[in-house]
Amino acid sequence: MDERGTLTMSRKELNRLEILGRVLERRLTQAQAAEQLGLGVRQVERLCRKLRLDGRQGLISKKRGRPSNRKLTTALRERALALGQSRAESVDNYRR
Repeated sequence: MDERGTLTMSRKELNRLEILGRVLERRLTQAQAAEQLGLGVRQVERLCRKLRLDGRQGLISKKRGRPSNRKLTTALRERALALGQSRAESVDNYRR
């Protein structure tokens, strides 16, 4: 949520909100929701609990805005790119 109280959700999160809302309204079972969302029933139970306790904000990813755990350091990325470029140049020189 930003300073203005605006909540930004991805399409996936909006879809989850809609389906889980139906579960809480008892128009859909947790098993049916799990199938539609491609999740396990246990995960749907957890999401329903978060929705009940925290509202819409509970479904938003806590990782949003953070760098990936798999992100390479800048130095390693530059080294890999330089290595790839040097190899590409050597292949081009070989073909000539």
